[in-house]
Amino acid sequence: MGTRADLILRFAASFAALFLLFALEWRPDLQHFDFQVWEAAVNMVPNGGNPYDPVALNTELQAHPDRYGSSYDNGDFYMYLSNPPTWLATVRTFGSSALAISLAGAILLYGSIVVLTKDRPLVDAMCAIAGTTMFALESPAASSFLLGQWGFFLAGLIGVQLVARSRSWSGLPTAFLAAKPHIAFAVGIVQLVRPGLRVRLLRLAVPYAVLTALTVVFLGPMVWPWFVEAMVGGNTHPPTTLPDMSLGTLTPLLPWRSLGLFGVLIGLGLSSMISWKWRDRDASVVLFASLAVAVYLSGHAFMHDWMWLPLVPVALRWSPAATIVSTIGVAQMMSLSHRFEDQLPHLQPAIGLVVTGALVLIAFRSDGDSTDQDIDPQSSECSGQEDGPTMTAASRLRLQR
Repeated sequence: MGTRADLILRFAASFAALFLLFALEWRPDLQHFDFQVWEAAVNMVPNGGNPYDPVALNTELQAHPDRYGSSYDNGDFYMYLSNPPTWLATVRTFGSSALAISLAGAILLYGSIVVLTKDRPLVDAMCAIAGTTMFALESPAASSFLLGQWGFFLAGLIGVQLVARSRSWSGLPTAFLAAKPHIAFAVGIVQLVRPGLRVRLLRLAVPYAVLTALTVVFLGPMVWPWFVEAMVGGNTHPPTTLPDMSLGTLTPLLPWRSLGLFGVLIGLGLSSMISWKWRDRDASVVLFASLAVAVYLSGHAFMHDWMWLPLVPVALRWSPAATIVSTIGVAQMMSLSHRFEDQLPHLQPAIGLVVTGALVLIAFRSDGDSTDQDIDPQSSECSGQEDGPTMTAASRLRLQR
């Protein structure tokens, strides 16, 4: 534990598992349905096309079945784009390749697991690696394999966020998470409500400003006005028959079956409350609760954005047995609910509610942790005063020692 040879062994095991995972599951001949929408959007911009115009986007998809697949020809799918332009710049950076983005995310995910377990026995790291691999094989959260979703990329960024904590580059993964703004908010608010707001805000603003500038360089200046017009005009959300798999599905007696934007707003409100109420507790634990609530209440197919769940036992330092049982158990439940979603439509949202509630309960019962507190140059800790308003009990205890 802690030696260079031990660390090399951990990295070797993680990348062997990663290679096995992609060798077994990734199909290069498969046209990844969801990712092709992003690919089409990126291809439209150089020719002056507006990817946030649903008519233009679907025309592009239907005009090139050899590139995007034949699923769009029959008109059954009416696709639209609501991801910010920064995500299109990210897609272009990776060569519009679903494999490249998923592989990069998986490398970040497995690498962060090794870093987070480097001070723990080897068996802890191996069980975390094995549990993550089994989760990806069994769980619908790994929809990157079939749909080109961003599950691995999201999980990798969350892993990097856990490693970064309050380092100077801690805002970088949050900036890339802005591909889905409600997720970036759920992660960013955990950082912003803690002491040292000026420093934390700067760490978030700088990488996002750089990413926004790169968007203009890659895609041109018009992409942002197109995005704002689409969001304000609401023309990106045509009628859909896709089921809402969040809390709305569990309320058949109520007049609504889908929470929609209302659910997103509730999720962001709850994430803000959780982050503020427990701002003196371990940031990793609060992050999981905030993120779970925001993702669950966002609506359809929330499990696509749950590939980060294997990081929970890693960050909370659970025992090897608890790590294996929890990750494989949740994966099996998710797989079961996906397999029988037509016969048991309430099972998937019920499992989501249980998992989300469990993470909130863990945050509620967690102890305070000052290891993620920034030290502002104007704070009392830097001036040598022990009783400053931002100092936690743990900080005073360390000073007394």
